[in-house]
Amino acid sequence: MKKHPDAHTARAVASVARRAKRVPKWLSADDKWMLRQAYALAKQRTEMFGFTWEVDHIIPLRGEHVSGLHVPTNVQVIPKALNRLKRNVYHPE
Repeated sequence: MKKHPDAHTARAVASVARRAKRVPKWLSADDKWMLRQAYALAKQRTEMFGFTWEVDHIIPLRGEHVSGLHVPTNVQVIPKALNRLKRNVYHPE
């Protein structure tokens, strides 16, 4: 098992986002830290509640009509089942 799995997951998602050109060049070290914290929180909630939580991009990185950025203000930690229902669709409130 990896020493820091949440950091590994955050880097893997950031890599995918970079390939999709969804990580802005202005992303700061603090922003990157906040993203890692979101993945750590998802892991912690998964262990605590006994079902899987994921980091969701509120505005999908590869949405059908709109694409978001891989930034702290565009992520939320939600149950996996809810994230699967959401898919790559953005529902503005």
